[in-house]
Amino acid sequence: MKKLTIDSFISAADDFEKSQYKLLGALKDYSSLLHKNKVYPALSDLIELEEILGGIVKERDQMEKVFPTLVNNKILINNSTGSEEINVTPGNIDQVFEFINWAYPKIQEAVNEGKALYSFVKENLLIEEIGIVPLYKNEGYFFITNHSNNTFNIYRFEIPFIAYESDECPAMKIELVKSYENYEVISGDDHDLKISLAKGNNNLPNPAAFKLECELDFPFEETILPIAKRLLAKKLAA
Repeated sequence: MKKLTIDSFISAADDFEKSQYKLLGALKDYSSLLHKNKVYPALSDLIELEEILGGIVKERDQMEKVFPTLVNNKILINNSTGSEEINVTPGNIDQVFEFINWAYPKIQEAVNEGKALYSFVKENLLIEEIGIVPLYKNEGYFFITNHSNNTFNIYRFEIPFIAYESDECPAMKIELVKSYENYEVISGDDHDLKISLAKGNNNLPNPAAFKLECELDFPFEETILPIAKRLLAKKLAA
């Protein structure tokens, strides 16, 4: 699926109807993912786009801060691959903004659908501390079950100090340490697992460890794991 970007809205200057068709097709793809309970990357893509467009709608007079810069009769598009210039007229600019005003509510509707799904998973996800949580919580482990393949997974996590200063939800790096078939891990083994992990890592003699549980049979990689990771990061940052 092709990611929606601000470039998709610039193209409305050339062909309004074609841009409408492409946008509706992209939103249909995102909606299809959400209907399959796959929250990411659909929700993050849509939120990013909503924020950019929302800024444009509210601050049209300062559009150069969030929108390609108007230079004489050209629009300079800055993106990850470099810069590109296209010819523009006042009518083209008006058409681009007309397209944005048409598309923005549709983007918001898709975002709301994704957020509702996120909230539902959040309400059904529990985070349990294993043992005493140390003062240093930037590194540690969490345990979580993947119901789609019936495995019990141990992840190591790390949150850079700089992440706490830059984001409400700190960026968390994770690495899969080990996976067990569910029946290989019996209830009550969590503390033993934590002790075993501590013995194998001299840098973390008393690691922060958490058990995350979600009984929903939703896609693990696209939904359960990324939401669990975000919720744990927020808990640690609180």
